[in-house]
Amino acid sequence: MKVYINVDKNNKIISCDTNKFGDPIEVEIDEDLFYSMKILNCRYENGEVILDEDDYNNQQEATAKYNDIQNSRIKLNDIIIQNTLNTIDDVDAYEVRVLYDEWKPDTYYEVGNRRQYDGNLYKCKQSHTSQSQHTPDLIPALWDIIAPDNPDLGTIDNPIPVPENFSSMVYVKGKYYLEDGVIYLMNRQGMNDGDEISLTYKPSQLIGQYFEIVTKEEKYVKKY
Repeated sequence: MKVYINVDKNNKIISCDTNKFGDPIEVEIDEDLFYSMKILNCRYENGEVILDEDDYNNQQEATAKYNDIQNSRIKLNDIIIQNTLNTIDDVDAYEVRVLYDEWKPDTYYEVGNRRQYDGNLYKCKQSHTSQSQHTPDLIPALWDIIAPDNPDLGTIDNPIPVPENFSSMVYVKGKYYLEDGVIYLMNRQGMNDGDEISLTYKPSQLIGQYFEIVTKEEKYVKKY
């Protein structure tokens, strides 16, 4: 095929095109040299295009090494992210919940594994192999929902919203929760402030046992 090349002072080909631009050198080359880009590993000497095997091999080695480095960086980044997702606490996990894998059936889960399901983040309570009919929102013995929590949540002015659908949820003694516009205080006798417990019911279902109604005001009409 006919192409137009430009060379440097050492006669190494530095550009090649099928169209003529400027004042290039017109040559006939094998199509493979052009489409494989080996033409840029060639020299132009005595009217001939000659493949520089050493230059080509060196470039291939450099490209392979660069690709290995880039792939290793990607793999290392994945490892760092996965290790971080496995070790951070539930508060931080909730903030980056979109990074967790979706729950899947026919999959083995260990205690502490966190997965997304139906827009919520859940934490495994018991090692098991998942089944399609036993989704995290239906089996309280296997999964706890991870609710939003931070130092500013859990006060009477900023109660923790209770999700509409969940199998079980961890509540904290001394914190306030918002369910359907009603604020509840978790005040289980025998527990100390800050103690946690996983329950399968909402505050409205455990009044007098774990919760007491604090207030029901218009400003707390459910917005979640």
